[in-house]
Amino acid sequence: MHHASDPPGRKRLSWESRCEVVMKVEEGLSVADAAKRSGVHRSTVYRLIDRCHAGGWAALKERRPVPRHQPRRTLAEDEARVVALRHELLAGPITLGALLSMPASTVGKILRRNGCSRRERPPAKVYPRYEREVPGDLIHIDVKRLGRFFTPGKRILEDGVHRNPRAGW
Repeated sequence: MHHASDPPGRKRLSWESRCEVVMKVEEGLSVADAAKRSGVHRSTVYRLIDRCHAGGWAALKERRPVPRHQPRRTLAEDEARVVALRHELLAGPITLGALLSMPASTVGKILRRNGCSRRERPPAKVYPRYEREVPGDLIHIDVKRLGRFFTPGKRILEDGVHRNPRAGW
């Protein structure tokens, strides 16, 4: 378990610090010493050196944290079938998965990726509003009948006030 007092598991390097690590190695410092002085692992230094040799200093810039390829991703034709059936039937992932023989979780992810995982809300009802010409022309009064107690409670009977024994509002 990671505690707040532990050092971070992975140091986040800026572009300048990545360049600095590579420059330390190119100036003649060993990979292990450069890693130790920079606070990163040796494998990180080797990775940065390989990136720099492959694409120059520009290759050390930040890259998007998304995979470059996903070999197990659903085919585009299957995704198109899921989305088309969603628009046609307005069914959810469980129903669509059963119809297409796909797991409901996969169908849900496809719908989320394509921006159609949530159905559109129906428009809100518009209630007619009215205005009166004279203030107080129309007054609304809520009237409700209170419950009647046919046997008064103990507190009422014991307070010393003489009441009709059948009174109980």
